[in-house]
Amino acid sequence: MSKFAKLIIIMVAVFCLSMLMGSVSAADLTINSNTSYEDIDYWMNDYTTVKGNNLIFNVSNYELSDTLLISKSINIKSNKKTQINFNQNKNMFNITANEITFSGLVLNHNGKGVYKYPVSTIFAPLPTKTITMKDTSINLKKDYMSAISIGTGKINFINSNIKGNGIYNYGIISNNLAVNFQKSSITFNKNYCSGIMVLAILAGDFTNTKISMQSISVGVSAPNWAGNFINSEITGKSESYGISAKKWNGKISGSKIIFSGANSNGFISDNSKGSIYKSTIHAKKGIAASVSKNVKVSGSSVISKNGYPGVYYFGPRMIPLKVSSSSKSRVYTFKIGNIGESKSKTSYLKISAGKFKKTIKVKGVNPGKVITVKITLPATYSTFKYKKAANMIFYNSAGKKEVSKTLYFKF
Repeated sequence: MSKFAKLIIIMVAVFCLSMLMGSVSAADLTINSNTSYEDIDYWMNDYTTVKGNNLIFNVSNYELSDTLLISKSINIKSNKKTQINFNQNKNMFNITANEITFSGLVLNHNGKGVYKYPVSTIFAPLPTKTITMKDTSINLKKDYMSAISIGTGKINFINSNIKGNGIYNYGIISNNLAVNFQKSSITFNKNYCSGIMVLAILAGDFTNTKISMQSISVGVSAPNWAGNFINSEITGKSESYGISAKKWNGKISGSKIIFSGANSNGFISDNSKGSIYKSTIHAKKGIAASVSKNVKVSGSSVISKNGYPGVYYFGPRMIPLKVSSSSKSRVYTFKIGNIGESKSKTSYLKISAGKFKKTIKVKGVNPGKVITVKITLPATYSTFKYKKAANMIFYNSAGKKEVSKTLYFKF
């Protein structure tokens, strides 16, 4: 074989090898002040750009001129904490790739959505996707915006944060979601906001996470959640929910859920199983925690100073509703109701007037039903002279004795 033929063979081999290497991994793209949107889009669509490649921002600020379609499983990162600014009233990133990682970035979304149609910083529709955020901040500047909207998938949210400055801001919206939140925060500066809103199933844990809200907002909401809230915190003002999950299985440990205003629920789950341990749940004017009998509460402070005291267990709840008597009669007629969610066991109506005290046994009452109990008081005490009181003693679904609010009357 001639030297020329050998050279041709070597050249072909080198060319084929280079093509093979190119199809496996393209060079990373480094963004500087001269890099255009078209440059990024071209790199993204290049057939040599493959999973694991890096889009590296090497500037302190970058103006993204249009929605960036991420069609391949790449890493978007910066070693300079680059602030990427987006000023359009639409999604900032549309994700069609299966996996994507953001790290070391500040994403400033300066756009604005409309009612029922919020715009997203990161929009990831079906099918299932995995999004990882590390050391990254998302800032929502205006109204009707979400940080991440994902159809179904998993979010790893590590040492990152979301901040909302408008009404109807959302941290994460999803149909079905697995989460891993660690050392992160979500902060809302206006009303009508939600930290995590899942429409079907939520799975996973929040560890060392803080959610701070104003009023008429929700921290974590899902019809079904299997997961834990560990060494974490939710704070807010009025007419809000800390954690709302119709069905929940997990534990709250070493955490705080505190609301300073009226009509708030710290934690609510009517089909729940798990534990609340060494935690503080306070709702100044509302209900601190509403759970089923299968939740064990220990070593915790669960208080509503001006609302329902202690833990509200879904189940029977007996209360004296009304009392009446004619002016010439010593017979008092009490209307007693079960305002709870299930049938009561034997309960007791307790009456007092001066030194007179009487307790009447009451059989089980179905939820929503009202019964009548008549009691005859001694002549001495059936006058306007004595202030009278009545309350119900009953056992909640957890088997603990409770005493209803007292009904006072003086006739």
